[in-house]
Amino acid sequence: MSANRRWLLVGLALAAAGLAFGSKLQLIRAYGSDVPYMDEWDAVGRALLIPRSLGALHASNFLMPQNEHRIVLSRVISYLLAVSNRQWDPLLEMTVGAAIHAGFCAALLLFARTLVSGFRFLGVALATTALFLLPFDWENTLQGIQSQFYLLEWGALGTLVLCVPSAPLSARWWSGILVGAASLGTMASGFIAGAAALAVLGVGAVLRRHVTARAAAGAVVLALLCLAGYLAVVHVPGHERLRAHSTWAWTVAAASALAWPAWEWPPLFLVMQLPIALVAARCARARSMGLGESVLIALAVWVWMQTAVIALGRANEGVFRSPRYMDLYAVGSFCNVVALALLWRSGSRTRALGLLAAGWVALFATGLWMRTRDVHSIYLGNYPRLKAIERRNVRAFLATGDAAILRAAGKDELPYPSRPELEMMLRAPGIVSMFPMGIRTPLHMAPRAGSAGFELQDPAGILSDSGARIWIARKGPARFVSQPLPQDILPFVHLEVAGSRGTDAAALRIETAAAGESMPPFALAGGLTHSADVAVPKGEAARLVVDVPAGDHWFAFAEPVELGRGSWATHWLLRRSGRIVAATAILFAAALVGVALADRSSRTAAA
Repeated sequence: MSANRRWLLVGLALAAAGLAFGSKLQLIRAYGSDVPYMDEWDAVGRALLIPRSLGALHASNFLMPQNEHRIVLSRVISYLLAVSNRQWDPLLEMTVGAAIHAGFCAALLLFARTLVSGFRFLGVALATTALFLLPFDWENTLQGIQSQFYLLEWGALGTLVLCVPSAPLSARWWSGILVGAASLGTMASGFIAGAAALAVLGVGAVLRRHVTARAAAGAVVLALLCLAGYLAVVHVPGHERLRAHSTWAWTVAAASALAWPAWEWPPLFLVMQLPIALVAARCARARSMGLGESVLIALAVWVWMQTAVIALGRANEGVFRSPRYMDLYAVGSFCNVVALALLWRSGSRTRALGLLAAGWVALFATGLWMRTRDVHSIYLGNYPRLKAIERRNVRAFLATGDAAILRAAGKDELPYPSRPELEMMLRAPGIVSMFPMGIRTPLHMAPRAGSAGFELQDPAGILSDSGARIWIARKGPARFVSQPLPQDILPFVHLEVAGSRGTDAAALRIETAAAGESMPPFALAGGLTHSADVAVPKGEAARLVVDVPAGDHWFAFAEPVELGRGSWATHWLLRRSGRIVAATAILFAAALVGVALADRSSRTAAA
């Protein structure tokens, strides 16, 4: 491949990743909440932040089981983000998770290019990118701790790409084993990457009718890796009710998952998995597998094994249909898209293959449309309202300390199911000091001498969602100068203002004796809220200052809330998510055209 074509390919992969990242940011901006939710309280708050505040954090805290899993890598990421940000922010975790998953999109496209080219690759690129753009996996996108699924996928791809095409016990092969060992710290099923590599190694030995000593030794190492992962799985008695209660229940759940995205009709798994099965059968007849094909087949085997395990453990109550598992099922769709492109070679197109391709694409497109429709009709329609209620209940408890607020809330109106345990964590200093902006106690503003014209106002009707005290000047001139802000304040504060029509938001600023940072200039419009994240100048003690000019107009501001540097960057990205999608979509289209023209030119030159 020429250097120009290589750069075009890299550009296409990066553009696809950027498009996937931007689309996830748009979903986070529309529906994301910075209030920790469900497992996050246990996995990060209870396991890491509370022990950290007590000086009792050890490596064993990262190894603690989370249900059946040991999510070591996700815990490390969440902990490093919280400590470096000086604030526990699920929105920051979601953004990093979105970047991890977007990178996986680029990796899949680069891998697919090793197997197919020309217009077949363009079809693969479009289908693969669609799998990362659509929000069928919204649960993983909108929960910070769900990076475990993305890391599981990366671990599988890395293990298989490094191990499967390599000679056992070679340096590259051992690198794959290290990746496989790291995968044990993603989820309980992390060892399945090693199992898939072992399966392909065994099939290769059967096809060659020869087993070398190195292959046998490699099989032993892979088996030990799988055994270590299996022994690390934790049994959770409360989850017995979710398991498949019969062989038939397991079969139906597995067939449905393998038929994804058209899983309303379980027998369709025979169609949806047929392309990769035909590629595997072709390799079996030839008694050989190309290096790329062997990795593709191994990745499909990994998906089948994951599906079998999910169906076994989550068949009851339809839990296997949870959006969190769809990212794994989507990898199976990728394998079959590439397999279909491999089968669709020039000179080998038959009527049967054409019918298979048409039927498969129709089912794939219809299934994706149905999954995306379900997201909005079943899940996300009521999601913002529930998140707002959760935030309001937590804020009310933090403001009053009254546990009756938590007891009175419905089970869907709190971010954690156990009210006593939620109360304990909401009172824990190690968590309270790290709270995200959405539920963090605002900075208490007290006016200095020389302030005049501002008074405290009942928040009802003005900045009512801020959860903070409101200061208002009902006419100008008015001036507010606060007491010095805390010395250990985070580097940014979130500010919310409102005012009569034409009043400038820049009347409010954070300043020291030497520097100042104002709200961005913006003409206010009555009771509408304008917000911004403003840097706190370094150096001398900072103060909040508001100067309202003379006139018959009013100006109000909510007491500021601290914001970590990473949280500020997250807000900056979320506000620009639409521009990211637009720019990367243009780059993606241009790169697709460029790759197509380069491939056409290459074929013409070869002819």
